[in-house]
Parts: sequence; C-alpha cells; structure tokens
Amino acid sequence: ERLCGLRPLAIYPGSYPYVLGVMAEAQSAKSNGDWLASFSNWDCKAKNSIEYEVMAPGVDVLSTIPGDGYAAWDGTSMAAPVVSGMAALARTRFDDKAVYSSRFIMGQLASTGAFKQGKTPCIGCPSISYSSADALSALTDVPNPAVSYLEHYLWDSLDQGEDNDDDGIVDAGETIELGIVVKNYWGEGTNVTVTLSAQAAGAVSPDPYITFDVDSVNYGAVGSFAEDDNGFVIDDSGLVTDVENPFRFKVSPSTPNDHTIPMVVTITAENGLDPTDTQTYSTASRFNLKVQRGRSLPSII
Repeated sequence: ERLCGLRPLAIYPGSYPYVLGVMAEAQSAKSNGDWLASFSNWDCKAKNSIEYEVMAPGVDVLSTIPGDGYAAWDGTSMAAPVVSGMAALARTRFDDKAVYSSRFIMGQLASTGAFKQGKTPCIGCPSISYSSADALSALTDVPNPAVSYLEHYLWDSLDQGEDNDDDGIVDAGETIELGIVVKNYWGEGTNVTVTLSAQAAGAVSPDPYITFDVDSVNYGAVGSFAEDDNGFVIDDSGLVTDVENPFRFKVSPSTPNDHTIPMVVTITAENGLDPTDTQTYSTASRFNLKVQRGRSLPSII
C-alpha cells in the first residue's frame, strides 16, 4: 500500500509483534501540529501487526560522552532507552510476573499515554496520531481490554459448497469461510466475542447479497498485547491451511461482478484482570471483500 506516493517499509526489530517500536518525539509541536521529529521512523498504518506503537522524547536528550562529559543528542536511539527505563519502572510497580506478564507491561507503555498528532505525511494528507509515552500513566492507569481486528484469511474450498472453485477469490454463488486474527492492545480480555456483519457505512440495511451461516465466534480469553484467532490449522512450514471455527457466509449467485462486500467486525470483551468490572468493552473495524462473477479470460486468446 502506498501513502502519498511513498511505499511503506517495515523496519526490524521494531516491527516484530513482540517488540515495542519507538518513534522519536520532539520537545514541541511543529507549526502544523506534528509532534514527531522530522528524522524519525513513523507508522503509516495503525494496527496492522508491524506498527511502531509509541512516541518518546528523542530530540536534545542528554547522554554521556567520553571524557566524563554530557551532550545533547537526537535520534530514535535516544527515544528507545526512555521507554526501556519506563518498562523497568513499570515492572517494579507490577512485580508479580504470574499476574502481570511482559506483554502486560508492553500494554501499559503503549496504550496509556496521551494520543497526539504525530505525522502529516504530505500536503493534503490526513495527519496520523500516536500514543506518547507517559511514565505516570503507565504506573497508574487501570488497564481494560482493547481488542481489535488485525487481519483475515479466506477459504472457498470445494467441500464448503457445490459452487466453490477453491481459487481463494470470492465468487458469486460461493460459500465462504473466514479466519479472523485479533489483537488485544491493553489489558487481558475474557469472553471475547467476534461478530461479523455486512453493511456499508451509513447504509440503512445489510448487504442484500450476503447471508451468514456463522456470524459470531467466541475466542475465550485474549491476553494483554496478545494475538488470537478462531482456530487456525498451521502446517509444518508455518502456513495457515484451515480454520476450526470459521465464520461462514453465502454469496448470492446474482451478486454483480466487482461488488464490494463491506464487512464490519464488532468485538466485545470483559475485563479479565478485574472481576469487579462489569462493563463490556467493544470495538468495531472494517474490511472489504470483492466479488467476482464470471470467468477470467487469459491475456492471450
């Protein structure tokens, strides 16, 4: 996916899901409201499993230099140690590792600070906001579940329906099974339930071409800063080959070619860290599927 003509590039190790990716925050916002330092790496698409999660001070940060001196330095290499120090501080506050995992600490660091405008990629582009690391918030904010849609897998195998062709494309008349990956960005969630519907934003009624056989799956508990799915079957090479508890829907044979199915993912969860919390936490996300009707012809006939 390109953003304003730029091709995003994942940078490692910051983009690994088990690593907090840290961006450099300036001491004050620019004239356009951006807090991110001009030299910093930045996250162009939130919650896609390879994001940078948090901004931290990375401009004019004092550091030691040879000869028992100090100097002010800029860089994400100055911002990352700030977050590392906050992690150590949070661990002293939440020291029972049987209750508060390392991923819990990650959630306290990445999901508690103020949400600030970080980057405006180009003139006319919408600005992107990020969480700003805050040590006090990491120590004092009470976590709750924040489970969101991450990605999906699709199957149209021959044993799912007589009109299926097992080509990995949604065709008119097929019965489709979906696997949905979710990620919890903060406190542990229990009774996590994922529900799918097909309805365009602002539409009065659901998509008339889609009929769900299975539209809701209970994922059980999803830990702090952890990912989960609806029962993926993975082969020895690490490839997802099937799903045990699929979402399933039927596409009408009369669906027009290139019709867009506007999928809505609604996720509800209860607080797994506080049994006295009776609130149900909910998030909603969207993704689209394209329907093909007809047969693709070869480029040379």
